[in-house]
Amino acid sequence: MKKRFLSLLLVIVLIVSVPAAVALALPEVTLIFNVFEYETEMHIADAEITGYIDGTLAFQLTTDNLGTARWRGPAPPIESEMDIHITAPGNYVVVFTEAFSITQDRPFNISPSETGSLTLRGSDFVLNTTLVIIWDIAEGDEPPPPPPIPFTDVPEGMWFFDSVVWAYENNIMRGATATTFEPLTEFTRCMNVATLFRMHHGRTANESDSRVTPFEDVREYRWYAPYIAWAFEQGIVNGQTATTFGVGEPVTRQDFATLMYRYANFVGVNTSVPTDFVPDFSDVDIIGPWAEDAMAWVTYTGIIRGSDGELLPWNTAIRAEAAAILMRYISQNT
Repeated sequence: MKKRFLSLLLVIVLIVSVPAAVALALPEVTLIFNVFEYETEMHIADAEITGYIDGTLAFQLTTDNLGTARWRGPAPPIESEMDIHITAPGNYVVVFTEAFSITQDRPFNISPSETGSLTLRGSDFVLNTTLVIIWDIAEGDEPPPPPPIPFTDVPEGMWFFDSVVWAYENNIMRGATATTFEPLTEFTRCMNVATLFRMHHGRTANESDSRVTPFEDVREYRWYAPYIAWAFEQGIVNGQTATTFGVGEPVTRQDFATLMYRYANFVGVNTSVPTDFVPDFSDVDIIGPWAEDAMAWVTYTGIIRGSDGELLPWNTAIRAEAAAILMRYISQNT
């Protein structure tokens, strides 16, 4: 089979603050190990890198928890060994190792064993050593595909999974944090205009976009300022008053429909609905008069759907619904 290789660069910096003249007294010293992952084609989870100085554990890190490890203990003898054990996870094996010194010309002896153990021998302990390890996939095995999204609260099988993946991959919606999407969180007015901006421009806002608005609650340095400025300038959104926008206010389902309707008209999408069309929902009579045309259009096209025979126009929209509505709109108009 065609092999797929993956490199892991471990930068190991050993700093021992002890003069050679007092080394025999074996005072306590501090060793600092900096271990980093570098230029990997994919992340290797759960690999373990363990270092020993003359049989004493110096550090223990995994590729899920790299960084700086500190060890304090007796100073090793001048001629000593440092064993670095690399344990490959699952279906991976260590197939190549190489070490070299950045700060010294003298080479180190490298002796990889069948278990992936390496021995580095140096004449002193002021070292800046690079260890290169090449992983290979065991014959006949393939690594699991990476998840399409990094969000732990959007599991496969949920009704909103596909739409959240679509919104994330197309840079239309982002996570609430690096690992959560918060699909059931309220969709706010500033989130709404930000998604429309990204959908229209194919990018996030930058310094070249205007941040000027008439709204006192929209500070120009806040992330949402260029999105609100753009949507207001295009007539897609209005303020709650002449001087307030209502940045963090939640968007109702009929509010969302209204902004989608205005956006569609702005880009030239046909929003006409047959004159005899009446949404087949039991609560259409409570739709706000300002949202009637918009709600007729989104229900006629199926961009917004009801729940158990109700349209729920006054219910607050949530982030999962927003992703689904935006995906349906794009699928119909591209």
